[in-house]
Amino acid sequence: MTQVLVAAPVLRDFVQRIAMGAGIGFSQASLLAESLVAANLRGVDSHGVIRLKIYTDSLRAGGFKANVPPRIVSEGDSYALLDAQHGLGQVAGVEAMRRAMAKAER
Repeated sequence: MTQVLVAAPVLRDFVQRIAMGAGIGFSQASLLAESLVAANLRGVDSHGVIRLKIYTDSLRAGGFKANVPPRIVSEGDSYALLDAQHGLGQVAGVEAMRRAMAKAER
């Protein structure tokens, strides 16, 4: 098999454009592309760009929703419960981390 190497920035741009073509907005498509390419760069290919077709097929089939923000179900000083609303897990994960870091800072 012939190996094809693609520079990470080129691959991120490609993934982002494919995601946007499937109906995912710019910011969520950018986050998805960053996450998938980062997984490949870490050597976790099972969670990398190989999943792009699975995500776009699932989106088109109604398996998840594009462009929905995570919703706060419950929140306190030291916790937050988020509902991803059938959106991208990467988006909900980043929002959860952002909130956790802000809480830890306080």
